[in-house]
Amino acid sequence: MKILAFADLHGDPDLLKKIILRGSQSDIDLLISAGDLAHFRDNLNRTFIQLNELKKPVLLIPGNHEDEGEMSKVIGNYSHCINLHGQHFSFADYIFLGYGSGGFAREDANFRKTAREWLRQHTGRKMVLVTHAPPFGTPLDEMNANYFVGNLDIRKFIERAQPKLALCGHIHENAGKAGRIGGTAVINPGWTGAVIELK
Repeated sequence: MKILAFADLHGDPDLLKKIILRGSQSDIDLLISAGDLAHFRDNLNRTFIQLNELKKPVLLIPGNHEDEGEMSKVIGNYSHCINLHGQHFSFADYIFLGYGSGGFAREDANFRKTAREWLRQHTGRKMVLVTHAPPFGTPLDEMNANYFVGNLDIRKFIERAQPKLALCGHIHENAGKAGRIGGTAVINPGWTGAVIELK
């Protein structure tokens, strides 16, 4: 299975056009946005229309530039666009888990609650985690030498659950970077996107 992951388009029509073009290719099975797809309320409908026309599952979470309630309301009009925030989605033999919004919070009690439920339901399955905020202590959240701004609770979940892949966005300076937490590949695909093969 090949996925096209991306983050932080912020409503840029040229960036979206490139994602749509790559996502339309026959080798892509699934698309994933790790948040900040639009810029607040602007462009949500127009963006969802274009992604929906791909007729492939597009998993989305809100970033810190989308209102979670507004996104939930709008996304319901598009059958191929799936709100993954706080939810899970099964595709092939993988479980995709999503948690959006957030910013620079070091801890997140709501994420901890959701993560406990995921661990109860999905331990032992092949998982992909999609968050907007990066996990703490990786190349994805390092702003200066050894100054990290990521989320500790996301990191703890990854350490415990060991998903095959963790995707995030938010820190533009680290777009395109990757790292590892134990056996988990952690990637910020950025606005140019990354094609990732899952076996």
